[in-house]
Amino acid sequence: MAKKAQLNIRLDGKTLPIFNDIAKQMNLSPGTLGTQVVTQWVKFYYYKMQRGDVTLSKQVLSKFLEVLDKKRIEEAAMYAAKVMMDDIKTQKGNKITYQTLVDHILKWNKGNHLIFNKIEKDNCDMFLSKHDLGYNWSELECKIYAKVFQSIGQTVINTEFEDNIFSFEVVRHKK
Repeated sequence: MAKKAQLNIRLDGKTLPIFNDIAKQMNLSPGTLGTQVVTQWVKFYYYKMQRGDVTLSKQVLSKFLEVLDKKRIEEAAMYAAKVMMDDIKTQKGNKITYQTLVDHILKWNKGNHLIFNKIEKDNCDMFLSKHDLGYNWSELECKIYAKVFQSIGQTVINTEFEDNIFSFEVVRHKK
């Protein structure tokens, strides 16, 4: 574990009482909340910069998805899955395991502040996402993730997508 160092910050007189109220509501000390906020922001910023991500507003992304030709969703999903796997291989090496992929996807979604959960079942995991970006986003994301898991030899047994939710199930193979 890295040695901890101290950082002092100054907040203006209007922000500090709000910050203290938030800390109190969260049952945290202001110092602990400050540490969490700075740490999460640095990790988010570093991860985005490392990947070369460009952040789009929800409004812009929604418009792109709205005009996406439904006939090209499969093509877009294949491209996005390849880019995702290339990024993961750059970070983790060529041997990508099921757990490596799960960890990466969960971290990426959390880093982008998206609702994305993994629910363990008997011999498979169900992944579920809730959003408000519309049907095309659901279909595209569901297909991207299915292709990524299939690219490492996993079996995707079920995919479902609607306007504001998508899910897929993956059998846990020992790979």
